[in-house]
This record gives sequence, structure tokens and C-alpha cells, in this order.
Amino acid sequence: MNERTEIMIGANGKIAGEYLDYLELKGIPSVAVYPTGDGENFRKYSCVKSAIKQDLRDNNLGELEQAIMSEKNPRIIYLAVEKRMSGDISFNDHFVVNALPVKKLADLISERKIPLLYASSDMVLAGNKGDFSENSVPEEPFGKYGISKFIGEQHALNYPYGKVIRLGNVLGTKGDFLSFVVKTIKEGGNPKVWTNVYNRFTGINEVCMVFNKLANYSGKQKVFHVASNNQPMSREEISERTLDLLVDRGIIPKDSFKKLCKVEHDFRDGRPRVLSLNTDITSHELGYRPTSIMCSILEKIDERESDYLRF
Repeated sequence: MNERTEIMIGANGKIAGEYLDYLELKGIPSVAVYPTGDGENFRKYSCVKSAIKQDLRDNNLGELEQAIMSEKNPRIIYLAVEKRMSGDISFNDHFVVNALPVKKLADLISERKIPLLYASSDMVLAGNKGDFSENSVPEEPFGKYGISKFIGEQHALNYPYGKVIRLGNVLGTKGDFLSFVVKTIKEGGNPKVWTNVYNRFTGINEVCMVFNKLANYSGKQKVFHVASNNQPMSREEISERTLDLLVDRGIIPKDSFKKLCKVEHDFRDGRPRVLSLNTDITSHELGYRPTSIMCSILEKIDERESDYLRF
């Protein structure tokens, strides 16, 4: 079979940037598709064959279509995501980024049966009990963002050659949640951390590995989960555990814990939410073995201490 080319939709995002680094190491060619900016950052990658500025909300996808159809063995990875997941963003703003383009892409590539991998979120499964399997049917998506991701999932799953990969809150990228916490503290601020929303967080290196494994997967499973093997933790707990590591290494002062602003998300029923992904099916199908999120965080601190969690 011809070597695949990864068509990265949303290539200027945090996860995409890490995956491009991974593809560079593996020597796997890619096409970077980004909605805004000048694309200058992609010049540093020898694996990037071309960079296409394309907002998928546009009706004319001619350049993107030409790039896809010119490849002998392409795979679409849909990573587009709003940078903010709450606040003043309307549902339509989420929908036109996380859902609508997926159907357009599926229609575009269906004749050639090109595989499509849609990157989703644990926020589509925000119930009270957690431990959701890959085959769980979403019933309580978390907010407008979670609903839009759920609709995006449905578009991908309705496409015969589409798959969905749900990710826990991804850590280890530049500008991730923990970077925000540390940066805010070092600038004298008080970062807000939820105490009543629990995640099984995900290390970015595992995300990249599973993306790659799925390229050669020929089984029938359509939905996959990537998350750590830890018990679900609140953002408060993982922030405190990470700060403890950084205090031990002398990166931040000992009183940093006092800077955390602990808040509860205002749920109508007053109950916490557990966004906990079970990975048993993914482990069986792909030979994937989840690891501790704290090991992933330590790995990233050691790997590039100069620009991760150091400001």
C-alpha cells in the first residue's frame, strides 16, 4: 500500500502541533489545513507537503478538494476546535466549527472512500457516574461545546469510513490547562480551577500514538477512547499535584498553592460531573495501554522544561 498522507484539519491547534512533531519524527507526510494566520509555522516541518488556508465554513472548498484528491492514500484527521469552550460563545459558533464541516467533508470524500478520523471530547459524556465505555450512547453532553461535538461525532459515524476518537482533557501541549494555571500564578493572578468536574486526563504523547495506530486499524470498532489510567480527578486536584512537582523542582515558590481560586461549576441539579472515559475496548482493539497522567506530565517537564510549565 502507498504511504499515507495525513490531511490535518485545524492544523494550527495545540493537539495538531504536537501531532505534526510526531509525524516529523516518524517521517509521515502531511497536508496542513488551517483557517486563519499566514501558515508560516508549517515551514519548519519537512513532513508538511503543503499548507492550505481554508475556512471550512466557506462554500468553496476547491483548493482543499484538489489537495485531498491529488493524494494516493490520504486520511482526514478533523481536529478543528474552538479555543474557548464556554462564556459568550453561542451554540451556532460551536456548531459551525465542530459539526457542520464534518458532514461537508464526508460528502466531499465519500466517492473515494477516504478514511476520516474525528477528534471528539469526554465532554459528550458528562454524566454523574462516569466510566463511560466506547460504546456508551451520549445522553448528557456538557454544555454547548459538548453538544456540538456530539453532533460532529454523529456526522463522522454516519460516514461509512469514519471513526471517532474521544479524548480526556489533553495535557502536555503548549498552552494547555496546566500551563495556564502556572502562567497565571507566576504573573500574580489566581487561576480558577473547578472542584466538581472530574476528568480522566490524557497525555498528548498517548494521543499521538493512538492517532498513528488507528491508521492501520481494520477492525469494526468505530469509537475509541484515549485517557490515563488514573481515577478521575478534579482540576483542583491535578493542579495541586502538578504544583507540588514544580515546587520540588524549584520552578515555582512554595506558596503557589494559595493562589488557586477553587470554584464549583454551577450545575442545576447541584451534582458533580464525571467525564471519565473507559479505555477497555480501545486497549483490546489497538493494544493500547493507558499510563498515569502524572507520568505524562513529568515526561513533558523533562522533555522540554524550557517552554512547558516554565514562564
